Amino acid sequence: MQTPRADPPRPESSAPGRAERVALALAAVQTALFVLYFARSLHPIPRWDFYDWVTGYLDASSVSHYLWRLHNEHRLVVNKLLVIADVELLGGRLWPLSCAGLASLVGWAAIVLRAILRDEEAPRGLRFCIAGGMLFVLFPTYSLDDYTYPTNLQLTFVTFFFVVAIACLLRAGSSNGWLAASLATAVAASLSSANGLLAWPILLVLAWRLAERRMVLLGVAVAGVATIALYLVGYAAPGHASGYMSSATDLLRFLSYLVAYFGMPWVSVEALRPLGLAIGLTTLLLATITVVRLGLGRRILERREALALGLLLFAGGTGLLTSFGRMNVGPHPAHRYTIFAIVAQAGLLLAAMTPLRRLWAADRAKRRISILTLAPMPLLLVQQVWVGEFAVDRAVWFAKLEHALLAGDRRPEITQPIYPDRQRLEYHLSRLAERRIYLYRLDPPGSEGR
Repeated sequence: MQTPRADPPRPESSAPGRAERVALALAAVQTALFVLYFARSLHPIPRWDFYDWVTGYLDASSVSHYLWRLHNEHRLVVNKLLVIADVELLGGRLWPLSCAGLASLVGWAAIVLRAILRDEEAPRGLRFCIAGGMLFVLFPTYSLDDYTYPTNLQLTFVTFFFVVAIACLLRAGSSNGWLAASLATAVAASLSSANGLLAWPILLVLAWRLAERRMVLLGVAVAGVATIALYLVGYAAPGHASGYMSSATDLLRFLSYLVAYFGMPWVSVEALRPLGLAIGLTTLLLATITVVRLGLGRRILERREALALGLLLFAGGTGLLTSFGRMNVGPHPAHRYTIFAIVAQAGLLLAAMTPLRRLWAADRAKRRISILTLAPMPLLLVQQVWVGEFAVDRAVWFAKLEHALLAGDRRPEITQPIYPDRQRLEYHLSRLAERRIYLYRLDPPGSEGR
C-alpha cells in the first residue's frame, strides 16, 4: 500500500549564493554556445535515409501509404509529415526540419527545468545548482548530430512527445482534458519512432505510482493497447534486427553494448573508450538503483520524481531494445543514440534533488554541492567549443561534397558519405533535380560562385 509523503519543513528563502549564480551563468553560456554551433553546423545536403524518405514520398501511390510504410522497425509518421511540408511548402530546404528538432529539444528541456525550479521544497540555491547542471546535460555540442542531421530527428521528436505525455499525465488527476492531451502525445510519440511504444507501459507505471484515479489508469491502458495493436498491422521485423542470446558470449555482447549505449558518445572515440565504458556502467548502475527506489517505494511520488522515473525507464527501455536488436551490427552504438544517454543523465539529476534537499541544510554539504557543480563547468565549456568547432568543420566538408556532386564528381570518397549505393544515389538525385528541391532548388547556398 502506498502511503502519502509527509510534508517536509519549508526551506530557507534566502537568495542563492555567488557559486550558485556563477553556475547558472556558465550554464547559460553553455546553452548559448549550443545554439550558436547549431546554426553554424546545419547539414547543407541530405544524407543516407533522408533520400529514401523524399523519393519515397515522390514515388508513393498515396500519402497514407507513404506515411504508414515501415522504415526499418519504425513508423515515422511525424518525420514524414515534416518531409512533405518541407518539399511542398518550403521547396526542400532541410534546415527547417533541423529547427523543428531544436524546438523539440527546447520544449522538453523547458519541462524538465520547470520541474526543478518549481520544486518549492528545495532551497533556491539548490534549484539554481541543479538547473545549471541540467543545462550542461541537455545542451552539449556532442549531441548536435541529433538535431542538425535530419535523419536522426525521429529520436528528438519521440523524446519530446514522451516528455510532454508525462507532463500532461501529472495533471490528469484533476482534468480529463489533461488526460486526453497525455494520450494524444503518447500516440504522437508512438508515431515518431518504435521507441515511442514504450510510453504506454511507462505511463501506466507512473499513473500507479502517483495514485491516479482509475479513469486515468483505464484510459492509458485502453489507448495503449489500441495504439500498439494498430502499430502492428502489417508489421515486419527488419533484417538487421537479428538479436538473440543463445550463449554466454551473446549475453556478454549484449551487456557490453548496453553499457556502451549509456557511455555515448565517448565510447565511439578509441582514446576515450575506457572513460566512456566507465561512464556507461556508472549511469546504468545508478539508473537501476534509482528505478528500483522510485518504482517500488511505498510513498506516492512527487511530480518531479515521477518525471525522473519516466525518463529513466524510457532511456533504459530504448537501451535494452537497441542492444538486443543491434548488438551484432557494430562494435558500439551509433552516435545518434547519444540522446538517450542524455535522457538517462537528466533523469538521474532530477531524482538526485530529493536526497540533496536534505544535505543542503548543512552548510558544509551545501558548499561541497556548489563546488562539485561548479568545478567541471569550465572544462565542459572548453569541450563545448572544441566539439562545436568539429561540427562546423564537418558541415563545411559536406558543403564541399555538395559542390562536388553538382559538378558531376562521383568518386567513392564523394558519394559514400552521402549515400552508400551509387546506383540508387543517381536515382535519388534525378528525382530531386526534377522537383528542383534540396541540392537542386532554385537558390542553393553558394550558387553565386557556380
